[in-house]
Formats: sequence, C-alpha cells, structure tokens
Amino acid sequence: MSVYRPKNSRYYLFDFEWQGHRFHGSTKQTNRYHAELAEKQERQLARHIAELDGQSAAEQPVTPVHRRQKEVRQPDSLASPPSDTLRTPKYAAARLGCSPKMLTAYVRTGTIRYIEVGQGVKRPRRMFTDAYLDEFIAHQTKRATPLSQPIGTAVTRSIRTIRSR
Repeated sequence: MSVYRPKNSRYYLFDFEWQGHRFHGSTKQTNRYHAELAEKQERQLARHIAELDGQSAAEQPVTPVHRRQKEVRQPDSLASPPSDTLRTPKYAAARLGCSPKMLTAYVRTGTIRYIEVGQGVKRPRRMFTDAYLDEFIAHQTKRATPLSQPIGTAVTRSIRTIRSR
C-alpha cells in the first residue's frame, strides 16, 4: 500500500504502479484506514478494467484511469438544441459571454428571467431557457443615439436661465 499525506494537506494521496502504469491521486480521506481502503478500490478497478477488456493481467498493460479528474466539455453549439430545454447557469453564462457570478448578479437585480427547479430555499437551483437568454440579449442590445443638440449649447442655455433668475 502506498498511501501518504503531504505536509500541506489534510487528505491522503495514493500512488502505485501496476503493469508499467502509474496510478496516483487523492483519496479524499482524512483517515489513513479509509485512505487505504480507497487505494485498494483503485487497484481493484484497474484489474477489473483489464478483465473487461478480455485480456489477462499479464498480457497487456491497463491504460490509467483518471476518474477523479472531471473532463471539462465546451458546448458544441450554443444555439442548436430546441428552445424549451432548460439550461444550467454555467451554460447560460457561456452563451452570454459573462461569468457565472455576473449572471447571478443579473438574476438578483431582475434583469434576466429564470426558472427555479426543486424546492431549495437556501440555495435555489436556477435554470434558464433559450427564450429567456434571447430576451435578455435583445433587452441589453443598445444603439448609440446622437444628441439632438450639442452638449455645449445645452449647458450654456441652462447657465443663462440660472443667471436670469
């Protein structure tokens, strides 16, 4: 068993090599016993994958399994699915070109509409439809309009009216 805890971490890490491949990662455990159990499960998982591939453990090495690292996927097309599907805040923020925190600010000020999913009170789960996102984009689209009179003229007129009183 190769379970250890770095000085600057409260979690135990596992690190072992099997059939020429290195397996390492966090056990997400603060107890050594539970960390060793987690490492044992990782070893069994590597063996199980080799068996499912129809190969014995001695025939061919197993490719490393990185279950703990989430794969970050970017949306293929931001406007292709139907408009009645619910969108996550992360997706909505990506489509609007802002951060999820800024999207939350828009929600709190009432600038963008949303649907509450579930019955959470402390942390409500907000979802967005494509129609709501399109409505927000249309509302936020601005056009610079020229002033009807030069700025200097308006200031001069207001100063004259103050002096004449």
